[in-house]
Amino acid sequence: MSDNVSSSMLETIARVIGEAVKAGQIATLRDVAPLLMRDCQLGEADALAVAEAVSRKWQDRFFPPISRIELFLTENCNLRCDYCFVEGKNALGSMSWDTARQAVDLLFRESRDQKDLSIFFMGGEPFLRFDVMRRVVEYATELGKAQGKHAKFSVTTNGTLLTEESLAFCAQHRMMILLSLDGAQETQDRHRKTAGGQGSFQMIMDRLPLMKRYQPWMGARMTVTPDAVGEIAANVRFLVEHGFNYFIIGPASGIDWSDEGLEVYEAQMRQVVDEHREALAKGANLRIDLLRELENLRDKVGVWGCQAGRHSITVACNGDIHACSKMLGLNDLDGIYKLGDLARGITETGARAELIGMWAKRNTRCMTCELADSCSGGCFATNYAATGSIYDPCESECRVVARNLSIRRYASQVLGDAHGREDTEACTV
Repeated sequence: MSDNVSSSMLETIARVIGEAVKAGQIATLRDVAPLLMRDCQLGEADALAVAEAVSRKWQDRFFPPISRIELFLTENCNLRCDYCFVEGKNALGSMSWDTARQAVDLLFRESRDQKDLSIFFMGGEPFLRFDVMRRVVEYATELGKAQGKHAKFSVTTNGTLLTEESLAFCAQHRMMILLSLDGAQETQDRHRKTAGGQGSFQMIMDRLPLMKRYQPWMGARMTVTPDAVGEIAANVRFLVEHGFNYFIIGPASGIDWSDEGLEVYEAQMRQVVDEHREALAKGANLRIDLLRELENLRDKVGVWGCQAGRHSITVACNGDIHACSKMLGLNDLDGIYKLGDLARGITETGARAELIGMWAKRNTRCMTCELADSCSGGCFATNYAATGSIYDPCESECRVVARNLSIRRYASQVLGDAHGREDTEACTV
């Protein structure tokens, strides 16, 4: 801050900002600087310096530390999955090494006293920028050693670009690889095609033997679409037969699911539960996240919102900071809920406070909903895309949540504590 700002001026600044906060006139860094220029007659440079100092104090005092960061390495992809939330949303950019390095520095700085950190690579197809990914892992590992912290790494990939070099590197650094794979060939190739219109299934299957050599467990992120909802159990069975033992299964978002489609979804997932029980009884090492979340719900009664903007942030290719990857993917937001940029850090304290304090503005319909104590209020981005507000839940998403809770209750009855005995160390991302 400039020496031109005297101690007496600081008292005036503190009073002006305090009164503005009480009056609800300050929400972002952009609000502070003009206020100081107007009421304290500060020059633009001094006003910005004070505003940034105020923002830093707010972050340190009122907001939790950041322990997880998503790096959007690229918006490019060698596939053209028609339900991808990136598809058609943004200009296709890629993250430079300098931007990635600054993002890692931000994570270590904003983590404060947190020792265990997570870096998640995503895109687009992250392995298109394996060069940057490699440097991030090496840099964060060394930074962790210097600061007494530990960073773990994970990536979700379509699997078509995996090579022995990249797999060996990931294994060396214990990076968890999750494949975006919807099931057997007919299901996979229906929506996950190459730019030329060919299916991606065989490209992935050809790489499975190599992947198994470097990562003993195999994980699949299965996105369920209405035209494949009746194939869930068969697809899980197929993947288990091909060595997969970890599953994240969920309906595609941004789709207006019909009651009939969700009825089939629940029936299929109940079948998955039944077959899951049989497999565990035979000693199989399987993990299905949707079923395990039932246990977590018991500790989350009344929790509103998610980790986006709370303990986790996403950094875009150009260095902009967002609450999560889905918020980043919504062009319609036009900067709304952007949290800052790498040049200045997390400066939009008002936007972050709104996300973290979402519980304070619960929609009336949510407050009276019978699922209120088991639902986190829906995805911020999905809510906004459907209703224009992060607070107003997406009607279709509400129906999905209700079905998932029903599935989890069924899983609790059928599995008991059986899924608590899974080998989670072997397949944790």
